[in-house]
Amino acid sequence: MKKILNVFKFKNYNFFKTNVFFFICLSVIIFALYAKSINYDLLDLDDKWLINDHLDFLTDYKNLPKLFVKDVYYQNAYLCYRPILNLSFMTETLIFGFNPKVYHTTNIILFILSIWMMYLFLLKLNFNKNILKIVFLLLAVHPILSSVSVWVAGRNDSMLAIFAMLSLINFVSYLKKNNFVSFIMTIFFFAVSILTKEMGLILLPVYLLLIYCFDFKISKKQFILFTIAFVVVTVPYFYIRSITVPGVQISEYITNWKSYVINMGTGLTIYIKKFFVPENVQVVLYEVGLKDIPIITSLMAIVFTIYIFCKRIIGRKIIIFGIVWYALFLIPSAFMPDHIFLYHRFLIPSIGVIVILIKILDVIFEKYQLSELTLKNTNEIFFAKKIDFIKIFVLFAMIVFCIFIITSYKNIERYKTSRIFWEHSFSTAPDFPLARANIAYFAFQEGNKQKAYNLLNTAKTDYTLKFFATYFATVLYKQGSLDEALQIALASFEKPEKYEILRDIYMAKNDIEKAIECAETLYRFDKNNAHNNQILSQLYTLRNPLRGLRVE
Repeated sequence: MKKILNVFKFKNYNFFKTNVFFFICLSVIIFALYAKSINYDLLDLDDKWLINDHLDFLTDYKNLPKLFVKDVYYQNAYLCYRPILNLSFMTETLIFGFNPKVYHTTNIILFILSIWMMYLFLLKLNFNKNILKIVFLLLAVHPILSSVSVWVAGRNDSMLAIFAMLSLINFVSYLKKNNFVSFIMTIFFFAVSILTKEMGLILLPVYLLLIYCFDFKISKKQFILFTIAFVVVTVPYFYIRSITVPGVQISEYITNWKSYVINMGTGLTIYIKKFFVPENVQVVLYEVGLKDIPIITSLMAIVFTIYIFCKRIIGRKIIIFGIVWYALFLIPSAFMPDHIFLYHRFLIPSIGVIVILIKILDVIFEKYQLSELTLKNTNEIFFAKKIDFIKIFVLFAMIVFCIFIITSYKNIERYKTSRIFWEHSFSTAPDFPLARANIAYFAFQEGNKQKAYNLLNTAKTDYTLKFFATYFATVLYKQGSLDEALQIALASFEKPEKYEILRDIYMAKNDIEKAIECAETLYRFDKNNAHNNQILSQLYTLRNPLRGLRVE
């Protein structure tokens, strides 16, 4: 065995200390932990809307350019604009067909790459390499991030992490070496980042934050060059986005500013608490309020941060970088109108916590490494004993690593099927409209209408029924309860799914004119819906057998 190991060791080279070996370890550990999720179903959540419901669109390569003029749900009705995310689904579907195993495998690979790129980014900033490896191995198996690997739709954050880190790595390289290729790569990966998820725009202040906190020098000429480049990228982005998705209703945030501020405060503190004490990581946190803020944990974190800042235990700029990074990448989640906290959103913000933690550990090891501490007993006799803080830290990290592995392995079971996911979600957040709606949907499917209506009628608002009415209307339609299905569908919010089920109901009732009206409305929402276009042509033929109209 020693001879085999010696093959990897040379006079000034040790393979086991290289980044390549660390990457191999990282990959093996993550795959070993999350491999069972490859056999999981796609969830009846964003997975369904992003993949299952649009297979006709995803399996036609001619639709690739259309990804860039559609919202994330392949329409023009929702706020999220993420063409690169959808491009990943289209690529998989074109090559492998509809195969949940492929989507799940890709998710694990993307998670590995995101952790790897975050590690390389901090390594580029000259953080302690050995501490980085230990911390990122712990992060890779952390229960708070288990959803990033197993929830297919959660890949938007792992993809954003990959592209954002590549942009920042190249930005640092450019500042150090003034390499034009690094400049081009910085801009390119910034563009890909904002097309992956809107939060990529946060990179703009982060570039400045890096310059300030790590004392990088940037000339006036370089600053102007970057400014022009970012304008060239962002102006077309905002223009295309403005004609593709609806505008943001600013009045909503002004009117309900208190709820968003509370949401922001609770989110910032709860994520920190779950990061250090992940004893119960639910699949979703919904409408957390002031009562849910972990007071003791928050106060301890604030007091500790103030203490190390005032005492200059680590560089003040590192503390500023960590806090600002954490807030910048996490606060946007608080402005989501549904007030949902999903843990995959913590992936990138975690860097803010990690940089402070690593720097503190670095100071401790530098100051106390193998130092002799004088211990005094009650008889005033002095003993000298060597305490290796690095070994203590490694032992502690190994214990935490094992706890995280076990916890994460159990947590991912919650994502095995839609039924398991929604039952767990409802048990921990019963007021979450989507969870309540899905439990009611299961009751509808099982023929238990009374249970379903009880769930809907006991909701805090009628939002649940209105937003997810199409689910229930679909079940009732399939059961033959057309009048009841029609009544519920008409109460739904204005969205494409409403007119899809209304079209089918009116067709079943043989009301051709109203069916055409609904199909035409759906066509205005999504002109590339091949199934609706085919039905619309058939309906025109039924209305006038002599003049069938072909819809392009």
